[in-house]
Amino acid sequence: MSVWGQGATTTGQNQTSEMAGTAPSNFDVLKGLSPILAAIIALLGAWFVTLRLSAQWEARKKRAELDIMLARDFYKLVASFKAIAREAGALGSRPQMSPQDWDARHNALLAANATMLGPRPQTSPESWDARHAELIAANAASLGLRPRQAPDEWDQWHLDLLRRAITAESDMEAILLALISEGSVDEGVTHEQRQQRLRASGLLRVAFRSLREQIEHRELRQPGFHDPLFWLMNRVQGDLSRMVFARAVRKLRKLKSSSLRSNAADYLKLIAYRTIDLEMSAWRLSAEVAEFLRRRDESRYREREINLRKVFKDSSFAATRSLTSLPALGSASILVFIYDGKAFPADLDRSSTGLLAVHPALTHVLFVGDHLDTGPSPGSEQTEIHAVYVKPRGGDRVICKPEEELPVDLPYKSPAELHGIPSWLPEVAQQWLIRRWGSPGTARGVSLLAWNLDSDATDWLNRIADTEI
Repeated sequence: MSVWGQGATTTGQNQTSEMAGTAPSNFDVLKGLSPILAAIIALLGAWFVTLRLSAQWEARKKRAELDIMLARDFYKLVASFKAIAREAGALGSRPQMSPQDWDARHNALLAANATMLGPRPQTSPESWDARHAELIAANAASLGLRPRQAPDEWDQWHLDLLRRAITAESDMEAILLALISEGSVDEGVTHEQRQQRLRASGLLRVAFRSLREQIEHRELRQPGFHDPLFWLMNRVQGDLSRMVFARAVRKLRKLKSSSLRSNAADYLKLIAYRTIDLEMSAWRLSAEVAEFLRRRDESRYREREINLRKVFKDSSFAATRSLTSLPALGSASILVFIYDGKAFPADLDRSSTGLLAVHPALTHVLFVGDHLDTGPSPGSEQTEIHAVYVKPRGGDRVICKPEEELPVDLPYKSPAELHGIPSWLPEVAQQWLIRRWGSPGTARGVSLLAWNLDSDATDWLNRIADTEI
């Protein structure tokens, strides 16, 4: 091979070698793209995670809003239940005649007995009212009490109440369905707590149905304050209110399908509760309710005895629960009748007059109670007042409402005694202390009427809330 040929070969090899050194490999290409791919993957991952978290947050936010709305609807339904029950109680039985017809019959009855009754006096009409009440009672079969509305107005009011009761019952069943079906999968609640909530929900559903049925059949039987059913219903409403509130502030979590399957029959258990279950639950509370009411009466009596000792001079009064069984009066000048039952001023007048005649040392007879009925017998809640009845010797009775001043001629403690100033201090020092501490104020009706539950009564009230129903 010639020199020129060798040179050419060498030059070609060198050029090939240079070209091979400058061409990028596949690894170098991937190495250059890796930051871009990593950024894209990171962006996609961040977008996916953000989207998922945002969706979960929105879902939880919506569920929380729905829970709050459900709680609001529940409270409104409980208020509606109470309003319907009270309106149904005020509705009474269906009148047999219109108010105008009753007035015509009443006027005819008065005209027929004008000689016995005469015109109603403007002052001290108690005896006329008593004779008038006896006359109405004697003709109750044909006259009865004066109706508030005509029969057709009563029918319209009754129909409106029935519609409202049906709507309230249906809405409450929908709420209980949500509470039971969704609340049963809450893994933070024990089986025992879940059963207690289920029973409370079932009893409330029975109460709504019972109210609707009573209005439908025109046989309203609403429990009174001393009825265990009254306390049961208020306890059930309190338990479910706590349940609804806990649901509104609960921490939402992803539910397991096994929990959904295991509690699917809770609503069927809910609708299985019947009226007998409501009555049995009320019976379970009856002992605690009776004991609470007894201790409540004792607490009220003791508190009002304390009020008497705060207001009146020592040994100037004697307290009693019955006007037929009096304590030893001693040097007492006033007899105080502390009573929680219904009392009528006319009856108190007769009893007070007799006691003042028998016990010459007495100057006043007082009645302190929550049910002084100023209307004709048998009275009503509209004519009951909280008041202090005062009957002085040789004078007319005085009825003092809580905000009104008591008569000035009662044996009150002196300002020094009310402040607890020792009697051995000189009069000048006592007056200086009274001026410095201020006047204790005038005794009013509330000074004798005020009272609070003591610890014993409160403990029994807590037992009503904790007893198994």
